[in-house]
Amino acid sequence: MNYSVAWSDIALDALAAIWNASNDRNAVTRTADRIERAVAADPHGAGVPTFDTVYELVLPPLAVEYEVIDADCRAFILTCWDPATGRPNPSGN
Repeated sequence: MNYSVAWSDIALDALAAIWNASNDRNAVTRTADRIERAVAADPHGAGVPTFDTVYELVLPPLAVEYEVIDADCRAFILTCWDPATGRPNPSGN
């Protein structure tokens, strides 16, 4: 069963900033699509669990943190970053 995947505004803003700064925008676009498909197909197996229902998935040139909500068959991409520059500090809610 595929899960629906949604990006938070914070994750979308970060993805846009990475895309704008990239020398290979096509790679960023392809990787964002690969991440979305991987999380939709197997949210518990695509990434590494970091806390409870939160997972991290690194597929350079992108990395994401996402939360899985099994009861709704949904996954929410919470944040996105360029793994070459390091993970950003948590910003809270």
